[in-house]
Amino acid sequence: MSFFKRLKDKFSGSSEEPKQQEELEQLESDGQPQEDSEVAEQVEQKEKKKPKKLKEADFDEDGLISIEDFEEIEAQQLGAKFRAGLEKSRENFQAQLNNLIARYRKVDEDFFEALEEMLITADVGFNTVMQLVEELRDEAKRRNITETEDLREVIVEKIVEIYHQDDEHSEVMNLEDGRLNVILMVGVNGVGKTTTIGKLAHRYQAEGKKVMLAAGDTFRAGAIEQLKVWGERVGVEVTSQSEGSDPAAVMYDAINAAKSKGCRYLNL
Repeated sequence: MSFFKRLKDKFSGSSEEPKQQEELEQLESDGQPQEDSEVAEQVEQKEKKKPKKLKEADFDEDGLISIEDFEEIEAQQLGAKFRAGLEKSRENFQAQLNNLIARYRKVDEDFFEALEEMLITADVGFNTVMQLVEELRDEAKRRNITETEDLREVIVEKIVEIYHQDDEHSEVMNLEDGRLNVILMVGVNGVGKTTTIGKLAHRYQAEGKKVMLAAGDTFRAGAIEQLKVWGERVGVEVTSQSEGSDPAAVMYDAINAAKSKGCRYLNL
């Protein structure tokens, strides 16, 4: 949401950043230094944004950290990564839209075709692009907009509307009592599948549920050992086979083992 808010402010010219910068320059020109309390508050805010630094006391005798500390550090790092990625996306999108409006002064079919191409190359989904451009055509006619510069704010408004149109959704997992629930984690390398498996196991274990983990990733080097470490951390049994084994065979055996031991959850 904050990305689109900043995007709208930037394109519509309603951002308060220039105003704040102007006020700061005015203070500097008047020779009025900031109050010590204000400086201290700014430093404190910057420190809060920095990822937590681990100390020797955070590790136990086996060289491991607690689940809580790990989750806090991971959340901070992930948040910083997302902010950096969104900032780059915002700047790229802004530059492309500015170039497009500079090249096409009039709102016509050539402009809409170029806008379609720009959005698709910016990795916006095809169906979303078609919906957005069609709504912009209708809105331009309804408001009698003929200059592309006047359509800039409408573009941002429509993007925000599309972003919010499916806000009502459920994040509740479809889990049932009295049976084995199999949770299969799928994703590209490095997105945190194994870590999430460990977190879920820790959560369900803390709720008193019986959990089993299965090392279905038999291809990636170290994947089996990594999952076993998480199993040891949270006190959950891990079923696995040798590296390079058939993942389907691992899952088949794991499901049978989990059923026979009365497990509520099996994380693969």
